[in-house]
Amino acid sequence: MASSPPINGGALRRFARLIPGSKAAEEALDILCNNSEVTEYHRSFLQVKRSQKNIEESSDSEESSKTPSQQIEFWSGYYSLALNDASQKVGLAPWRIGKGTSKYNEEDRGVDLLLIGPGNRKHKVTDVHAMIRFHLKSGVLMLVGMHDSKQSNKKSIRYEDPTGNGEIELGHNMQHVLFLRRNAFWIGDLYYIFEFENLDDDQCRVYRAYRDGIYRAAQLQVPHPGLSAIPQAADKKFGPFVRMGSMSRGAFGWVYAGVHARTGDPVAIKEQSAATRADSERVAGEIDIGWRFSVSNIRNLT
Repeated sequence: MASSPPINGGALRRFARLIPGSKAAEEALDILCNNSEVTEYHRSFLQVKRSQKNIEESSDSEESSKTPSQQIEFWSGYYSLALNDASQKVGLAPWRIGKGTSKYNEEDRGVDLLLIGPGNRKHKVTDVHAMIRFHLKSGVLMLVGMHDSKQSNKKSIRYEDPTGNGEIELGHNMQHVLFLRRNAFWIGDLYYIFEFENLDDDQCRVYRAYRDGIYRAAQLQVPHPGLSAIPQAADKKFGPFVRMGSMSRGAFGWVYAGVHARTGDPVAIKEQSAATRADSERVAGEIDIGWRFSVSNIRNLT
């Protein structure tokens, strides 16, 4: 299977990958790659290669150390997300994830990242189970549940929150910001890791430029530069908010750009040891109107 162009140069800029994180997800990818009915469109998202592994055969002998093994070949790899020149022409169209429809006359069958073949009833994955899309205002990537909650035999997306909240269920139209370099979640019975590529400063600037170009093409305001286009090591979650880059410094300390973890809405976050109501009003005055953050969106971290 052909590989996509590298991130440096070329028209295609890969910035993230969806990696099978469980045996079931790995097997689903292998079966998918061997399916001749998978279209070139869906294969264009795959970065896979043929690998080999040893499978031990069962034996009744007590000399288990001498049990013979069989070497088999299988497809291994991941799904790749990228921005390219065409991305700026389709607006904020999301990456749709699921098993797709059974309409063979449709090249994409309603999804972009095809997890299992159409008609496959295993793994409790729906036609369009999830989406990954840019937030309209903040520009961060959001994981959105799209499965039909009325289908009792299907499972919600379960996002693993490493800040102590355990698994967060994302039902229909429920969402969570992908604020970590490595995010983990379940889609049906399949477990995946969503990992941002390790981009250097120049590559991050290219990614941001392409992303901002999508907003300009859609005649939308470009996200604030203080909001991380790619999650950074300094980004930190406080309760329901994710603190990102600093915007300004005033008499009461630093003001940071951030987002609400569940809605993705941009917020301004003030870090200080304590604050009275009067202090909060003065803090609001320290944020220039040009930052485009509402005064009502100021949050104090004590």
